Amino acid sequence: MHIKILCHIVLINFIFLQGCGAKPEHFIPDFVEEWFEKDSSIPDLPDIKNNTSLKLLWSKSYSGEIDPSLNKVKLPVLYDKIFLFNNENEVFIVKKDNGEVTKKIQIELDILSDILPTASSIIFSTQQDTISSYDFNGKLLWQRIINGEILSLSQIYNDMFFARTVDGKLFSIDFITGEILWQSSIPFSSLSIRGIGDPVVFDDKLYMGLDNGRLMALNPFDGNVIWSRQIVNIIGQTDIDRLSDIDSELKYLNGIIYLTSYNGVVAAIDSNDGRVIWRIKDSSVYSLEIIDDQIIYVNDQGHLISLNLYDGTTLWTQDILFNRLNSKPLILNDEIYVRDLQNYVHIFNLSSGELKGRIKLSEKPIGMKKSDNNLFILDSSLNLKMFSYIQDKN
Repeated sequence: MHIKILCHIVLINFIFLQGCGAKPEHFIPDFVEEWFEKDSSIPDLPDIKNNTSLKLLWSKSYSGEIDPSLNKVKLPVLYDKIFLFNNENEVFIVKKDNGEVTKKIQIELDILSDILPTASSIIFSTQQDTISSYDFNGKLLWQRIINGEILSLSQIYNDMFFARTVDGKLFSIDFITGEILWQSSIPFSSLSIRGIGDPVVFDDKLYMGLDNGRLMALNPFDGNVIWSRQIVNIIGQTDIDRLSDIDSELKYLNGIIYLTSYNGVVAAIDSNDGRVIWRIKDSSVYSLEIIDDQIIYVNDQGHLISLNLYDGTTLWTQDILFNRLNSKPLILNDEIYVRDLQNYVHIFNLSSGELKGRIKLSEKPIGMKKSDNNLFILDSSLNLKMFSYIQDKN
């Protein structure tokens, strides 16, 4: 079942959320995914011979769980450390090379965003409408009360980071002191399929995709708007039909921003003025990846697609796992890794899209990260595995 068919059910849930507080970033309700999983149109897994070689280096389990409704976990890695948290508000700092816990920090409030790590601290938002910073020994460095739930934090830029609230406020915050440097208001929609995307800084501009199909560029030092462009042409008579979120992670290469959108387009945008260089009509709630002259993404039907980077023409489409694939692709060497609705990570050939193999997990995979030549996979029960890539034998 195409995810658009489920939108009327999603609307009921979001009306409820407006009164009870928003769910975490990239939220897709559990009951939607459960219905999706039970749909008879989900194909059986094809019989394949694994034509890829991944060596499991280690597997570690940590206490607690992660709410699967987060749907997407960033699994932040900084230097030799990986940062995790569980539903008991414990933060784990683990060694990247062996998964051993070096620090465990108990947080008194309820963690809402994922962890933003720095060289000596962690930053996150909470369900109590605060942003907090702790050092690696668990000492509270600063805490700021923000009027509104913050689901989205940017990376550090010039000793500051940027935070978006669900009700359209944008903050610039000094990551060392927690001082609010400036505050601005941005347009927002009361209805969204995913939540809000992270603000990102490229070429000294702060970019944000909005729920109304617009893309904005701002001055990161004062919040003034540099340009704002309508990227998705909104059509339809109902709020459901007019959903056009640009909430996925924006990608940047050589002065061009690449993006996906729900119920909209995949597009390449000139970062200087917001001019559309090319766009194709397709719907995706998942971020794309760029490798050489290819764009790789998964659309809402679970098709894995490769586009020409320069004009958006289709290079290949892989639909053997339609209605199964449900994550952004991760590219490691010449292979593409994509999670599905069940407990699998599927592996595809980069140049052709051919299905090459799969990884079976005991629980639902909710996060993947590549670092150096290694692949990290985290499941909902807080089991973390590290694989190393080995070239095909033939």
